[in-house]
Amino acid sequence: MAIALIPLFVSSIYQINSYRDEVTSLIINRQKEVAEDKAEELDLWLRHRVDELAKISNVYPELKSATINDVVPILQKIQRQYDGIERVVFADKTGNSINDQQQKINLTDRTYFKQAQQSDSIVVSDIITSKTTGNKNVAFVLPLKNEAGQFIGIFGLMYNASGIETIVKDIRVGETGYGYLVSKDRVFLVHPDAEKVGKMFEELNPSQLSLFQETVFKKDNGEVEYVASDQTERIGFYQKVPLTNWKLVVTGKKNELFGGIEASVITTAELVAVTIIIIVIVAVFAARGFTRPIEKINHLLSQTRNLDLTYDPSTDRELNSFSYEFRSMADSLIKTRQLLRDLLSEITTTANVVDNHSRNLSKLIGDTAISVDDIAHATDDLAKGASEQAKDSEQAVHKLSDLSEKIRLSVENSDTIQSEIEGVGKANEEGISAISDLKQAVKENVDATSNVGLQVDVLDKKSKSITAITDMIKSIASQTNLLALNAMIESARAGEAGRGFAVVAKEIKKLAEQVSNHAEEIENTTSDIHEEITKTKEIMESTKGVILRTSLASEVTEGKFDKINASINRIVGKIGSLSSSIMVVNAEKDIVVSSVESISAIAEESSASTEEISASLQQQANVVDEIAKSAQQLSEVADRLKHTLEQFRL
Repeated sequence: MAIALIPLFVSSIYQINSYRDEVTSLIINRQKEVAEDKAEELDLWLRHRVDELAKISNVYPELKSATINDVVPILQKIQRQYDGIERVVFADKTGNSINDQQQKINLTDRTYFKQAQQSDSIVVSDIITSKTTGNKNVAFVLPLKNEAGQFIGIFGLMYNASGIETIVKDIRVGETGYGYLVSKDRVFLVHPDAEKVGKMFEELNPSQLSLFQETVFKKDNGEVEYVASDQTERIGFYQKVPLTNWKLVVTGKKNELFGGIEASVITTAELVAVTIIIIVIVAVFAARGFTRPIEKINHLLSQTRNLDLTYDPSTDRELNSFSYEFRSMADSLIKTRQLLRDLLSEITTTANVVDNHSRNLSKLIGDTAISVDDIAHATDDLAKGASEQAKDSEQAVHKLSDLSEKIRLSVENSDTIQSEIEGVGKANEEGISAISDLKQAVKENVDATSNVGLQVDVLDKKSKSITAITDMIKSIASQTNLLALNAMIESARAGEAGRGFAVVAKEIKKLAEQVSNHAEEIENTTSDIHEEITKTKEIMESTKGVILRTSLASEVTEGKFDKINASINRIVGKIGSLSSSIMVVNAEKDIVVSSVESISAIAEESSASTEEISASLQQQANVVDEIAKSAQQLSEVADRLKHTLEQFRL
């Protein structure tokens, strides 16, 4: 019988070891999941701010040409416009910087400034303490380069590191397990023990430096078992944060994580050993009458070995009916089975974890639905803005066409004015010719008058006629002078279009002045005729023809000046039409400007809607990522539960 118990003992030991290995794997995998999830969450936090810095630099391209003296308004506008930014910093290539609070600091000793001088991409600093506020920040720095690719300074955003600290400090493993964050230079960035933050790893735990250099500081991820600075044995899992090469370590006390397992294994082993010993003793000393109790206990042990923990009250009653020795063995066996039932209780706890993940998944799916609704609304706004923009654009096209037609009419009017001005020039030339003839006739009249001294009475009458004619000429000259002055005034009002006409009007004014001067000469000549009245009587007949020619020349002159007057009137009319066209052009121009302003406003609305869509899509992407993680966790936990529960019959 003792030999028959050996397989039972071996099987029990094997199952105990298998259970210990499985639970150990679950604990390590749990640490791994926490480290991976939190490292990814840290990386997303960092990348979101890198993307925000790149976006701001694109919105404000003038930063590349800004200087310390004129950049502050831009920095202050950025700080007001974007939430979560602690400080906005600008520095030139010498390290002289200024922030949105107009505080000036030299950054040449800062590591991130040195890195930016040698980099073409955004630089992310470790967690640093601000010299101006004392807060813990992370600097996101964009190197500024000129067209030749030369370093000319930096533009940076300072974010409070509380978000990173919250992510790390929320890590819990067991009762006292925690997480901490170290930089690639082995400096503690975040740790539950604030005194360790900012110190080197080798300064706090030099004995474990070699181990960490071969694991944590060398590899991207993995398991590490070490002795902490407080001399406690710990086991943990480390994971790299991709963007910064920081290492997140999730750790817990070894005796705390595995103490329960070891105690359970030892207790179970002891119970199995006690049971076997009891069975051996009973087998040696018991009589054949004890076969039934032994078989019953053996059957129950076999059920336990096969993970059949079904509770049967009748079995307990039957075991209690045995003798004292068998009852003791039965009690031990019952306790062993009860211990296994407790293990199943832990599995039930794991099932509750699955349920919690399911709830989180449902919540995340709800958030995704909300994000999709936001995207739909933003898209509708964008479509409306685009439609209104199209209408205003069409209206602008029609107004511009009308404006073009008005401009064409203005050009035609200008051509007409040019033609009229040419007519005035010709009439002016003819007027000059007529006046020349008049001068010649007057001269001949003067010569003839000297020979008609005897025709005093007739000459007296004719001299009066001459005087009347000269008065008329002076009147015409005066009117012509007035018309020329008015024409010059109207041409000045017409601006550039009336400049040519102003030249003609000026020449006409000169001509009128010349005519007036000649009329005065005629008056003087008539006075001389009166003095020589006695000599003109003999040649009065000959002077009639001269006077006739003088009269005809005067009539021709008057006709030509009438033409000039008519041309001037037509020019004035055309200038009025031109002025009206220009006024219409101006009015249409205002409408076009208004349409363009409306288009600009709609374009701004479209831009705002596009930004909303972008933000909503980013939120949706994050939610989908979280859903994927929760789904993965649910899948893995469900598989483990299924595998474990299939081994038990309750």
